[in-house]
Formats: sequence, C-alpha cells, structure tokens
Amino acid sequence: MHHLVLLAGDAATSALRLADPVPEAKDVKAGWTAFAIFLLLLAAVVVLAFSMAKQFRKAQRSREAGILPTQHDRDARGNRVRNSGDA
Repeated sequence: MHHLVLLAGDAATSALRLADPVPEAKDVKAGWTAFAIFLLLLAAVVVLAFSMAKQFRKAQRSREAGILPTQHDRDARGNRVRNSGDA
C-alpha cells in the first residue's frame, strides 16, 4: 500500500513538471510589489524593535521603583522569595 502512495506521488510530480515548465531566466524578475512588501516588513520590524525597547525601559523603571521584583528577590529556581515585610 505504501508503495502505491509513493508511486502516485511520483506520477503527480511528473505530471506537474510536464504541465508547468520552468520559465526562462529573462522572463523572471522581481517586481515593485515585492519590493514594497519587503519595505513594509522592514518598517514593521523597526517599529516592533522600538516598542520592545520602550517596554524594557518601562520595566526597568518599575523595577527601580520597587514595583517589580529584582533578580535578588528570587531563589535559584526563579521563584519569588518573600521577605518578612511582604504582605
């Protein structure tokens, strides 16, 4: 049964190659649409990087203000250690 599936897959691949030949190199070119999509993706990465940096700065300010726990407030496993003054 497994061999029939492989044979059918090979036949389908061969049929696609015959029906859809490889285009010539002179017929293939990158378009302006792809370039615009590339620039939009690049802009999205830049926006996300600035947003992440802003969130890191905000978290650092909260940590310095004592709102977030620091690394010293955690044990070796990463669990928060409660001080005697914690509620």
